[in-house]
Amino acid sequence: MEVQTETRPSVSGTTRVLRIPGGKTQRKLKIGTWNVRSIYESGKLANTIQEMKRLHIDILGVCETWWPDSGKCKTNGATMYYSGDQSRNHRNEVGIIVSEAVEKCVKNFLPYSDRTLLLQIHAKPLNINIIQTYAPTADKTDEDVESFYNEVKELMKMTKKHEINIIMGDFNAKIGKSQVEKIVGPFGLGTRNPRGDRLIQFCTEQELKIMNTWFCLPPRRLYTWKSPEDNDRNIIRNQIDFILINQRYSTCVSKVSTYPGADVPSDHNLLLSQINIKLAVMTKSTRKKHLDLQKLKEDECKTEVTQELNNQMKLNFEGTSFNNVEIDEVWDRLKSTMKNIASTKLGPTNSRAKQKWMTSEILNLMKQRRMHKNKDYSQYKRLQTKIKETAGVYRKQTFSNLVDNNNNIVLDQEQKKQVWKEYIEEVFNDISRTDALRTSETEPTGPSITPEEIKRAIKLSKNNKAPGPDELPAEIFKLIDDENLEILKNIFNKIYDSGIYPKEWLSSAFIFEEVADSVDVGIKVNGVNINNIRYADDTTLIAGNITELQQLLNSVNDHSMLFGLNMNISKTKFMVISRTNTFNNLVLTVNGQNIERVSSFKYLGLPKYILQSGYTSPQPYSICKMLRVVNSPLWNGSLDTKNINNEQARSLRDVDIPQDVKDPMDR
Repeated sequence: MEVQTETRPSVSGTTRVLRIPGGKTQRKLKIGTWNVRSIYESGKLANTIQEMKRLHIDILGVCETWWPDSGKCKTNGATMYYSGDQSRNHRNEVGIIVSEAVEKCVKNFLPYSDRTLLLQIHAKPLNINIIQTYAPTADKTDEDVESFYNEVKELMKMTKKHEINIIMGDFNAKIGKSQVEKIVGPFGLGTRNPRGDRLIQFCTEQELKIMNTWFCLPPRRLYTWKSPEDNDRNIIRNQIDFILINQRYSTCVSKVSTYPGADVPSDHNLLLSQINIKLAVMTKSTRKKHLDLQKLKEDECKTEVTQELNNQMKLNFEGTSFNNVEIDEVWDRLKSTMKNIASTKLGPTNSRAKQKWMTSEILNLMKQRRMHKNKDYSQYKRLQTKIKETAGVYRKQTFSNLVDNNNNIVLDQEQKKQVWKEYIEEVFNDISRTDALRTSETEPTGPSITPEEIKRAIKLSKNNKAPGPDELPAEIFKLIDDENLEILKNIFNKIYDSGIYPKEWLSSAFIFEEVADSVDVGIKVNGVNINNIRYADDTTLIAGNITELQQLLNSVNDHSMLFGLNMNISKTKFMVISRTNTFNNLVLTVNGQNIERVSSFKYLGLPKYILQSGYTSPQPYSICKMLRVVNSPLWNGSLDTKNINNEQARSLRDVDIPQDVKDPMDR
């Protein structure tokens, strides 16, 4: 797909508008649907995306993906939104795969069930709402069929009639050649059955037109499904996949046709439409660029940055009277000075290239397999088996729906902000605070902050930590000399004496709460899904298997990087708890680096270790630490820990302390 980007001036700056070129010689927006018969199979998703790129498809709905849960997966230059359930069978499930250009325009994603989902796309002059479906097969009851159409109706209620609404997928219904005014065209295929009557009834109620019956094409470009019993002597091919659109916008569809040559192992053909529409790019958050702090390890660079930074600070704050300057102004001046020097001298880090598992060898095998489709079945099957043996896995990110206090699903962006605003206000509404607890202005505030205190605090700051909203890492503060520490002293004392903080210091971002709680993996406890335990800055992720744990870890890592946060690989460990199996070959990774596996771990300073067997075991250091706490002034205890013997320790925790064990806190 050829994409043109136009930059236009606006009140707030510049905005980008993504246009899908029109005209007779240029491509239109291509939207299709395909029952691919399982993307759960290794390599199937990459195969499908390869065919999308070959045929220049922008949006592709897929049925029978067999992917459990609901979420989002980015791979090979495309993004798949999928909707399913948590059953072990996972034999339905639907999804929509979009190109990189379209993914920027996705407005909302609503995974409704294992048979339906809604994807809303920001476009001009009208937004596009796409509902991907997979209807019950002929062996299902009429009640199942009615339940399916009720789901589609509920999704239709979340769309607007003046927008372009497209419903597509495998409807498992035959509407035949009989024309129905404004609904079914004269170019249907086969004979109508009762499920076809139900589909036409639904289209009548919703004012929809079945578009792949309105274009005069040969039968091979009309049928969408081929029976397993089909052969040269007994041809059994039906039209059961359809693309529906609201009648008032049916004229924007210029063509709908099947593509029997599109190669993904399935008994269904790709059904593809061409639509005249333009897409408008929505504003997306971008990852913040990090300073290349590794350059400070070079003596020459460090010396140059240090001299430039301190000289500029002296120049910018020379003659400044801190008592007569607003705190935000003086803080912004300091911050801009440090950021400008650091960004100029250090520059951003080079982004890490993502390692792709899909090799050129696999892509060539897929091309060879396509050449044998409908020609040499044995060669086609042989190549398909070889592709399975060499294919990889995908990273999946799950989704959940945001609901308001009345349990209604919220799709509008402004309404979403309001729901989060009400939630945060409720969480932080502390009615226990009173004005009586505040210190009066006449009371002394205590001694001033000294340069020595600031110097010590900076020295104790750890390197390689994510900076706050000011984007100033500790490594830059450590370059400030003793003379310029007076500037920091004046700023901090002004804040200390006045009680007025820079506005930037009062802002914060919620990351883990949004990410982990939106991932529908974990352990069920009394019907509640638990996938994390958080206390202060300690976090434990919990999942039922290694695949879910990797999925959860990937989600946390990806969202953390959006805020400039990097996971500390050396301090991250994982453990598998099982009383029957050791699972020796399991691997967990972050950004391509393996996470160390342990057989036990200690959480929140508990006096016992949690073991991989599921049991707990005390450890001597914990007992020493516990006894130290017992003997602290807060306990009013009289226990003499210096002369304690093994018998006394056993009476406390029924554990034997070896004689050669020393408390690590006594170092």
